[in-house]
Amino acid sequence: MIEQPLSVLKFGSSVLGSEEDLSIAVQEIYRELCKGHRVVAVVSAFAGATDRLLEKAERHFGDPQATSLARLLATGETVAAASLGMVLDDAGVPNLVLEPQDVRLRTRGRVLDAEPDSVDVEALQTVLREVPVVVLSGFAGQNDDGRPSLLGRGGSDLTALFLARRLGAHTCRLIKDVDGLYTVDPHEHGDVARRYQFASWEDALRVGGRLIQPKAVRYAKQHDLSFIVCAAGMGVGTKVGSGESKLEPCRPLPKPLRVGLAGLGTVGLGVYRWLRQRPAQFEIVRILVKDLEKPRPDDVEVALLTDDPWNLFDSRLDVVVELIGGTDTAGFLLRHGLAEGLDVVTANKALIASTPAYLERSGSLGDRLFFSASVGGSVPVLERLSRLSQQFEIEQVEAVLNGTCNYVLDRMSAGCGFQEAIREAQEKGFAERDPGLDVSGMDAACKLAITAAVAFGVVLDPNEIPCQGIDRVTPKEAQQARAKGAVLRLVARLSRTADGWQAQVAPMTLHSDDPLAKVRREGNAVVVRMRDGQRKVLWGKGAGRWPTTVAVVSDLLDLYRRRSRDESVIGLSIP
Repeated sequence: MIEQPLSVLKFGSSVLGSEEDLSIAVQEIYRELCKGHRVVAVVSAFAGATDRLLEKAERHFGDPQATSLARLLATGETVAAASLGMVLDDAGVPNLVLEPQDVRLRTRGRVLDAEPDSVDVEALQTVLREVPVVVLSGFAGQNDDGRPSLLGRGGSDLTALFLARRLGAHTCRLIKDVDGLYTVDPHEHGDVARRYQFASWEDALRVGGRLIQPKAVRYAKQHDLSFIVCAAGMGVGTKVGSGESKLEPCRPLPKPLRVGLAGLGTVGLGVYRWLRQRPAQFEIVRILVKDLEKPRPDDVEVALLTDDPWNLFDSRLDVVVELIGGTDTAGFLLRHGLAEGLDVVTANKALIASTPAYLERSGSLGDRLFFSASVGGSVPVLERLSRLSQQFEIEQVEAVLNGTCNYVLDRMSAGCGFQEAIREAQEKGFAERDPGLDVSGMDAACKLAITAAVAFGVVLDPNEIPCQGIDRVTPKEAQQARAKGAVLRLVARLSRTADGWQAQVAPMTLHSDDPLAKVRREGNAVVVRMRDGQRKVLWGKGAGRWPTTVAVVSDLLDLYRRRSRDESVIGLSIP
């Protein structure tokens, strides 16, 4: 198996004000997964939670015992970490939520202001070989006798840096509500404030104030550990470490990107709601729908709706987000948007795969046409394969790329009829109203063609890929496979041959130990095999509103960060 770099991310209460802000953490974690990194996410309590717990203890119990108080206050982080784990589950990102005792995070010193001493590195690494993301509640640990202890106010910063050092992390980012350290508060003294591109540990201690826990900075200095202070969704931050501080002018943030959204269905509504929560970065100026008379959820701003595609382009847009489906109107939107010099984000695999011009330009994926959401749902297939193909010689890619088919096959193996399984998938948002593209295998063929173009620069016509779907698979066949300890899966395969690349899509009976057999329900999985014998497995949810929303929003955030760097930023850039 290929070893992946590790990123430690710390989400403080300034970022996680409430449960509604957990999507911020999801996108930052997904950003690291796209780079091929494993992630340890250290989580603080939601804003005000620790103060409320402390007030409760003092009001009801006077002067509580330190150990009991530590146990109470640590519940704030426990709730936030568990909540993040559930939101990641919903978004289709594989993860495991751990408590300090699960990894034997030991401390020394005072119960309420302890110092981290040791952690079970092997246990953490074992978990990270099974899942790409570990969520850990910060701030707390255990004394040698196993009783709870705290690392002091702001102690999640210290947890993150301690774990980054012990695990040999590639990077450690402390994600705050500002894009770095400043000489003075930029909100109060914008004219004279200057941002640190690089800050020495001494300057970080001097200007960090309430932004970074001083104990954490001193720990970093003691162990020669560098880290980054940055804001969520941004492409810059302040690096803190050994050396001479470097300042840069405080420049205004770029204006929000003006978005024209096409489609308000399952995924479109998810994207709409996410963008509405980020007004500093995105402004929805027009929404194209097929039927203006259709009832809409109460949170949809009806004044933004139009059923005329031309109206979408009368709004001085920066980016078109195409989620309307099909190839006619969607094709017009992509062609006209690109011709007008706009950026275009889409999840439309049928359109991308059936248009050679789009596949041929896919080597510059993300230049102005963003379509990473077209393959894999919450599994960053295109980004990961593109990076892997630059590092290794890939011999074969085998994948389960259609969550609808996977769900239907699973249900049929459990005794459900084909049509009944389709109806269930539609009710759960895993299947379209017309599932023909899915069950025929054509959806998987389109995704395979896009994958071949992005990862290997090979343009394949999806209509010429040998393709057999699951529409002829019977429940009896699925149940017979299960009785033999095997699993039926619709497998998309891309293999290197002496003449180039060979592609096919077909149902296959797999042994239950096969990685593709282990992915359940609406999940997707990809197995990448290298010429040197190494193997990489990617997995996660591939269907549903939130997995696809995560991928679409990831493209939009990449675009926003590029605009940020181009228009207003110099200094440290976070890839």
